[in-house]
Amino acid sequence: MEKIIIGKEVKALLPVINIQDMRPHLRGVLINGSFILATDSKILVRMKLNTELPKEDIPANIKTGADADKVWVSVDTLKRALCNVPKKGPIPAVQQNVFVSKENGLLRLQVLDENLNAVSFEDRANSDELANDFPDTDKILNPEEKDAASQTVRISGETIIKLAEMVKSLGKDVRLVLEITDYQRPVFFRVEDGNTLKADGSFMLLKNEG
Repeated sequence: MEKIIIGKEVKALLPVINIQDMRPHLRGVLINGSFILATDSKILVRMKLNTELPKEDIPANIKTGADADKVWVSVDTLKRALCNVPKKGPIPAVQQNVFVSKENGLLRLQVLDENLNAVSFEDRANSDELANDFPDTDKILNPEEKDAASQTVRISGETIIKLAEMVKSLGKDVRLVLEITDYQRPVFFRVEDGNTLKADGSFMLLKNEG
């Protein structure tokens, strides 16, 4: 890969990574082409990387690119790099990113500080084996029509947050059950603890466009 650039928005993936899992390949993210992926073995998230940044806009003291198709990055190194992305700087479009380079097995993450100095983080946990052991996500996220029927629904982030906070407050092992038909009808939900109903209710989906 000629360049690998991770936008600061990738912070949203961190809660998905289960750092308690004993399987090493799940304790990080996988960069595959123009996507970055994270999973805790139950939830799988894919995010598009920032490939629009022209190579000539990347400062000379930054290295980016890889000598492999897949690059695995440990969650610890990724967190350290993201914590050093400056909140303000003279070139926000460039300074709000983490630049990844891998050469001869050495993986390095770099960010630019407020003064455009490169701050580097070496990921010694990286290996090709961990990248290859990461789950094969293509079939899961791109199923063939004959494999699965799908229905597209749209739920606002505000609704998801409120439901998540309610479910979390009702107990660790409770489950949220949704009954979805279409956007013209309310979604009915139940919060269950085993066979015990803790709460139920409904909410409207966002209207489909077009």
